[in-house]
Amino acid sequence: MIVELISTGSELLLGDTVNTNVSWLAQELNKLGYTIAHQSVVGDNPKRMAEVFQLASTRADIVISTGGLGPTQGDITRNVLADSIGRPIVFNQEAMDEVKKFFDRVKRTVPDASRREAELPEGANVLHNPVGVAPGVVVEDGDTTYILLPGPPGEMKGMFHDSVVPYLMNRFGSQGVVTSYRYGVYDIREIDLENTLMDLIKNQSNPTIALLIKKGYIEVRITAKADTLEAAHEVLNPWDAIIRERLGARVGRDLTVSMEETLGHVLLEEQSTISTAESCTSGLVGKLLTNVSGSSEYYMGGVISYSNDIKHRVLGVPQDMLDTYGAVS
Repeated sequence: MIVELISTGSELLLGDTVNTNVSWLAQELNKLGYTIAHQSVVGDNPKRMAEVFQLASTRADIVISTGGLGPTQGDITRNVLADSIGRPIVFNQEAMDEVKKFFDRVKRTVPDASRREAELPEGANVLHNPVGVAPGVVVEDGDTTYILLPGPPGEMKGMFHDSVVPYLMNRFGSQGVVTSYRYGVYDIREIDLENTLMDLIKNQSNPTIALLIKKGYIEVRITAKADTLEAAHEVLNPWDAIIRERLGARVGRDLTVSMEETLGHVLLEEQSTISTAESCTSGLVGKLLTNVSGSSEYYMGGVISYSNDIKHRVLGVPQDMLDTYGAVS
């Protein structure tokens, strides 16, 4: 199934808000086996939004948009979709019941403006919002299914897991899985790396291979699609063996595992412990280390030594060194 993701909101085009929704949705949908073929970002302009919806309907089976479902006059996604597919906006009692449940839960009266959140394209189905007010919307029109989700990431993620995934499974069934192996490759130029893996690059189909320039290393990513995760690994494993044989020690850490998790694994294997002494990072390193489950086995604690006095009295930095070179040296 081909999916197009549409992000609405002028704040995304102005750079005021970083669009994390689209990357998160792409990752989650890939896990479910859906192919993300297009991504679009459009401001709060009815004409341009309608053009994006209409174009998406010509090239995607499923169109998922985020943003513009709130109660204000600027929340126009429901109305624009209705106009795009030639349907009227009608009052939806199920959506109103969802809105009312939220306000009952927080012991507040439903504002008059929230009635807009229950005005949906004719024939729409309602998606439960487990976090916020605005219900999600599903509209099936011809060969295209439109799914409208809220813009706030917390609401969008909650609704996706709670409502969208069950809907997709019920409506379209399993799409298999898409998964990747990701390697950090060091001490080799991109052109040389490409030459080393040229036969894989030229013959890619399933799996596919990509080389991505990062700061200090090159990411090699191989991606496979299969009916199950185990079957996808069977597709990837022969390429994994080739990459490791040809690149040898140039293959660094597994990029599907964070740096702090990688460090934690090494510390556990070596039965070593670690502590931190931080100044300008204000405890950030300690926080990253303790984000890992089981880190109490190796992380002993830390000191945030922001002042020179603490650096000298608690950490033992010589006073003459601080006087001569300063705290940041």
